[in-house]
Amino acid sequence: MGLGNEVLDADYVVGDLALSSHWINQHIRPSNIRELKFIHAHGESMAPTFSSGDVLLVDVGSRDPSSMEGVYVLEVRGQLYIKRVRIRMDGAMEVSSDNINIKTVDVLNGDHQLNVLGRVVWAWNGKKL
Repeated sequence: MGLGNEVLDADYVVGDLALSSHWINQHIRPSNIRELKFIHAHGESMAPTFSSGDVLLVDVGSRDPSSMEGVYVLEVRGQLYIKRVRIRMDGAMEVSSDNINIKTVDVLNGDHQLNVLGRVVWAWNGKKL
């Protein structure tokens, strides 16, 4: 979110958060439960969808925004971003922030080299994405 954060070279465990497989299968329905990861939101570019400090559940097996629009974790030039990705009527992919006060919109036309790391499927503010 925001201006992006540096991509870390490994996963870092900062605590435990246990989810039952029943809850995951009822609310998330991932194709592979082992491909779920947590990340903390940082910045306000995606407010009111979620805010800085919210814990986000990311399905790293879901990396194709053209098959499912949503909020994705993106890597661009060594920086991590959490942005909404949607398909425009002309077929181009659009990357944007949700916060209307700092709204950013980029159209992916092949000039951007980015890596889609996964789709945000739940935010610990009570909102399913």
